[in-house]
Amino acid sequence: MNLIYINLKSIYNKKMSFNSLLILSLLITLPFVFSATNGQCSGRNGICVSTATCKSYGGTSYAGYCPYDPADIKCCDNIKCNASGGSGDCKFTSQCGGTTYSGLCPGGSDFKCCVGGGGGSSGNGDKYTVAKEVYNFFKGKGWTKNAICGMLGNMERESGLKPDINEYGGGGGYGLVQWTPGSNLKNWANARGLNYRLTKTQCLKIQDEFENGGQYYKTNSCPLTFSQFSKSTESPEYLAACFMYNYERPGVQALNDRKKYARNWYNYF
Repeated sequence: MNLIYINLKSIYNKKMSFNSLLILSLLITLPFVFSATNGQCSGRNGICVSTATCKSYGGTSYAGYCPYDPADIKCCDNIKCNASGGSGDCKFTSQCGGTTYSGLCPGGSDFKCCVGGGGGSSGNGDKYTVAKEVYNFFKGKGWTKNAICGMLGNMERESGLKPDINEYGGGGGYGLVQWTPGSNLKNWANARGLNYRLTKTQCLKIQDEFENGGQYYKTNSCPLTFSQFSKSTESPEYLAACFMYNYERPGVQALNDRKKYARNWYNYF
């Protein structure tokens, strides 16, 4: 946290008025607020660290979630770790429902390896496992590779491809596409006797929206209907933008990230 100090005596000696001096003294005691390095990301799970540190721990850097920090400080997420108790994910201790282990993750003492209790034990696997399950599900429904990867680019931006994840900051979002409020997914799944935490359940929810409407609406930015989107052979970048405009409608667009992730998944599959 940065503070600016000014020699008030020198200002006073220049015969500054009392009211002006009072206002200035109040202003300069207020810190310029920055997202603290090693602090929680704003808008998603993860930690604000340098991209080099993130890479050294095998994580993925996401831009736009550590506002006001230097350019090389980004949100680092998807950090896997291996402890004596098994494999897990690096998390803030307040977000871990399992056992934490020190010395295996970047950042401060409150960011540790979380094993069990939501630290990778939900049966969903890492992001590649999740992406494959999503890809295979919608490929089986007749979606094009381009459309699926456009959607996957959005999922990675929204949730890091973690189905069992709440929106950081209390925004109420949940899941792969961050349904808001999360009860939209949870109530739907509970009414059908499904586990809302699972990738398959969330794929079924999207398919239900595809068939019955309620989430995807075509816009001037992308005039494709959901059916047209699913069959489109436009570039994954274009379809990532379509899914963002017509389905996600996010507060933070970060469209370049969504396009980049969509292209990466297209190349992967």
